[in-house]
Order: sequence, then structure tokens, then C-alpha cells
Amino acid sequence: MITRRNLLPQSSTSRGEGQVVWDAEKVKKGCTQIMRTCGRECCQIAFAFFLFIGLSANLRAQTNQVVPGCKDVAPLPPVLTLVGPGTTPARANEVAFAAGAWGNLFPAPCAHETGVNWFGRWDLGLTHRLDWGFDFQGTEHSSFQSFSATMTARYELLKNLRLETGIGLGDDTEGKSLTGEVGATMGIPGGKRNAWAPYASVRLAAARGRSGRPFAGSNVPPGAVVPMASIGASARVSENMRWVVEGGSGGILSREHPEAGAFVYVAVGLDFVLRRKE
Repeated sequence: MITRRNLLPQSSTSRGEGQVVWDAEKVKKGCTQIMRTCGRECCQIAFAFFLFIGLSANLRAQTNQVVPGCKDVAPLPPVLTLVGPGTTPARANEVAFAAGAWGNLFPAPCAHETGVNWFGRWDLGLTHRLDWGFDFQGTEHSSFQSFSATMTARYELLKNLRLETGIGLGDDTEGKSLTGEVGATMGIPGGKRNAWAPYASVRLAAARGRSGRPFAGSNVPPGAVVPMASIGASARVSENMRWVVEGGSGGILSREHPEAGAFVYVAVGLDFVLRRKE
């Protein structure tokens, strides 16, 4: 019996099968290359992260001393920029987390305070230029822990420039604080490519110490003003996720310390943008 399938040219069928095999091989090679690239980047970032943590732990063990007359400053607000200079798209949610090492460095006889920290963020896009949300930061230094939270607002003034502000609260073993910050971030917005998108920011953070307990005589950590600058870069991992590496430093101005100290930090993290389905 002669069927329609038998009437098809044999060369056409072979050519179609060859095309399918060629496409499969192309997809396989592409997937393998992507996995190798992502794996290499993940290993590099993981190595950097554990290196930062190890160095911080070593410094903390060497400088874990209590020096009379040198109080730790009040808990500062979260200062990580973590991607820039764009804002969260309208009606989308941005979630980010990071971890790294930090330090408050003061001249002798005051001891340095170094440790590890973690950072979290949730933002909601109100318009294509404006978003608001919350930043969270926890730190561990010597035998003390601290936590701070800030309500933030960010406005994209230009394509390559974003303005930021926030107010919040802080709490640690020594006492509490009222915090605030203003800043500006400039750089290259993250595009659809996997190339790194660098950015830089300047920021003024401040903390006012408050009593940790309601009764008189309780400890009040000294306030501080910290002008600082940071640089970083992000890399696109997928449509909604980016790797971030960032570091920064600034001066610590406090009445408790006659000389200015230095604030430094390094961190790595991930940033997610979750868009609503129409």
C-alpha cells in the first residue's frame, strides 16, 4: 500500500533529522558553557566571601579588648548600596541579601572593633522612578551583637543617578539608637548581558544614642556621623537575579573619640527582582 509518508522524499526526511540532531548538539553546548560560567563565578564569589569571613574572625580575635574611655558608637543604619543606580520597577518587589565583614577602626589606645555582618532588603516599586521599602542589618563584633532597620525611599533622578534617604532604629548590647541617612548612587544600570555593571555611591549616615533601659544611669552609646563612599559591581545571573560585590569606607566622627576613626566593609550578595504577572 502506498501511503502519504512513503511519498515524502527520502532526502528531505534525512535533512530534517540532521537538523534536529544539530540543534540538539547546539543547545547542549550552550547549556554546558552557561553551567561552566555560572559555576566559575559562584566559586569565585564563594571563595571571596569565606576569605572575608576568615579575615574578620582573625581580626576580631586579635582586637577583642575592652579599653576604658573608649565606648563603641551607637548602632549605625544599614549602609550597603547593593546594586544601582536604578530603582525597583513599578509594582515589582525587590529582595536582596548579603553577608561580609566590617570594622570600626580607631587610633590607640582605643581598640578596633571588627566582625561579620548580614544585610537584607525588601523594596516595592511605586512608579518607574520611585520605590520604598526596608533595609535590615545585623552585625556581630567581639562579644556583642547589634541589629538595625531602616525605612528607605529611593528616587531615580537620572538614568545614571539615584537619590536615597532613610530613617530607622538600632539596638545592640550597649544600647539603642535613632538613625538616618542620605545618599546618592551613580553608575551603569544593569542590562540584559552578563557583563558586570559597576556603580559608586556617597552617603552620610548618622546615629544618636539612646538609653538601653528605662531607668536612670543606664548606658547611652555615643552618637556618630559617618560620611562614606562605596564602590561595587553587579553581574546578571538570570532574568531576575544578579550577583553583587561591594566595598566601602568612611570616617567616624564621634564626641566620645577625640580623633576620627575609620569605618570599612566588604560584602557579597544576591539581588532579586520579582515582577508581577499581568
